[in-house]
Amino acid sequence: MQTLHRAVFLSALVVASAACTETRPAASAASAAPPAAPAPAWPAATGPALTALVLGDFGTGGPGQRRVAQVMATHVEDAAQAVLLTVGDNIYPHGVTRADDPVLDERIRNVYASLGVDIWPTLGNHDHRGDPLAQVAYAARFPRWKMPGRYYTVRRAVGAATVQFIALDTQALLDGDEAQLAFLDAALAEDRPTFRVVFGHHPLIAHGPHGPTDDLVPVLRPRFATGAVDVYLAGHEHTLEVTVDDTGLVHVVSGGGAGDDNPYPLRTKTPGAFAATGGGFAKLRCGEAACDIGLFDDDGAVLYVHRLTRPAPTGTPVPPVVAPAAPPPNKPPPAR
Repeated sequence: MQTLHRAVFLSALVVASAACTETRPAASAASAAPPAAPAPAWPAATGPALTALVLGDFGTGGPGQRRVAQVMATHVEDAAQAVLLTVGDNIYPHGVTRADDPVLDERIRNVYASLGVDIWPTLGNHDHRGDPLAQVAYAARFPRWKMPGRYYTVRRAVGAATVQFIALDTQALLDGDEAQLAFLDAALAEDRPTFRVVFGHHPLIAHGPHGPTDDLVPVLRPRFATGAVDVYLAGHEHTLEVTVDDTGLVHVVSGGGAGDDNPYPLRTKTPGAFAATGGGFAKLRCGEAACDIGLFDDDGAVLYVHRLTRPAPTGTPVPPVVAPAAPPPNKPPPAR
């Protein structure tokens, strides 16, 4: 690993960082520090599952981006049952203004096509500095880039279970996109899947320099806190984080996609959360009754694992559905 990953359980950070002026005798060999806790293990797959690799804040074109991509390729367990989700800032620093911009191939197709999986993107604030619809149009040039609109929903069958993914354009929500909120409310009102995952760029809970996206929290959290959503994936902070809030919603930040090109420092805010910096990615493996959520560094080592469980489903599996946004995906975002 090219940089030191600073991983902390934030509930203990304040205690660990308290200065102590008491003089203590040097520890003897017999009283050396206890061994470190064993590293968490990524659980073995049991039964049908869908794997989603989660990547954010990656589009630098630098060596850190390529390093993370190479490591991610080793985590594709079954390409036929795997996808790559992006949580925005796909192209730094100013997005693109046209779908045939060579930088899209340089930083997306040429880096991630070798994973052999479809890519379900969302947009970040840097993508909005160009024309967001140029990235939507890029889907016609790179078939793996599955982006029917700035926001959309996808349902996938996993055995007898169903996993729904809802992609949001959070920068547009911050700019007052009422049509997107209507789309989100309609998507959340659909039949409850076994697991529902929402993904967008701006986090609701985060422990880097940006912190929570204050203007977005009152818009999204009441909609998610009803139990309608199981996991919210975000980026923006160049960190790797998992926090479970008081409603049971799992907040994941996966903003380490550029590796050590531009990691962010950590701050202390939420007791009980896990956070690390230095580059990497997140991974979800959702099966019929459990969804495992892992954070991995840019060496591919597992940093943290959280398991979300649901009662085993019954009934007929739901066929895969990809639903574009309404209104049509070529509608521009609100003017700033």
